[in-house]
Amino acid sequence: MTKQILVGGVPVGGGAPVTIQSMTNTPTSDVEATVAQIRRLAAAGCQIVRVAVPDMAAAKACYEEQKKGKTPEEYLALPARYALVEVVNNHDDALQFEPIHRVLFGVDHQKFMDAFRAAYPNAYEGKGDGHTIEFVWNGESHFITVPDPKVQLAVGTLQGVIDQYLKDNGGEVDYIHGDDVTRELGSKPGNMGFLLPAMGKEQLFKTVMADGVLPRKTFSMGHAQDKRYYIEARKIVK
Repeated sequence: MTKQILVGGVPVGGGAPVTIQSMTNTPTSDVEATVAQIRRLAAAGCQIVRVAVPDMAAAKACYEEQKKGKTPEEYLALPARYALVEVVNNHDDALQFEPIHRVLFGVDHQKFMDAFRAAYPNAYEGKGDGHTIEFVWNGESHFITVPDPKVQLAVGTLQGVIDQYLKDNGGEVDYIHGDDVTRELGSKPGNMGFLLPAMGKEQLFKTVMADGVLPRKTFSMGHAQDKRYYIEARKIVK
């Protein structure tokens, strides 16, 4: 029997009922969109919503939101003012980078492919030199190659097109661990799945130096089935 804890007012572990959990997939720096998605999840019955704070822009947005209505003395004492840094040995053989794929929901396949080709006019279907991305649609698997990528990683090539397409046409994106799940979801009507190549550890610092901040959900440390469940939010106390 595990020890029971409370996440807000929701009991977890120690014989507590299974809770319905999810996490946001909006840019956390967009506080309005993130809060709106949390409210939609709560209305659908979600009991715990996890919100990732992957970069300083997201951390600052959270802090600015908490500052509202507080005096300088109060907001200078907020724990959200401080950032914690995790140091990891990137060269350890036990640390493996696994890709995080994308699935688009409510997407017009032809419109998306037109948007992709507009962003990369010399992209072509099939495998070749450059960034090759596998995509699944209507139960079939295809490949598209960008021969002269503008960024270091295939995920960066794809994410820019996804973000602009969703802004212009609507729809939703989810970030998926595992090839089989991506293929299954991407094959359903109105969906597209994108399977990204794994990022080599040797690419990490080179990519940051060349392109700056990595695209969100660039990689996962290990496979999803190998991970233990964890609570991402922790309260900092003096």
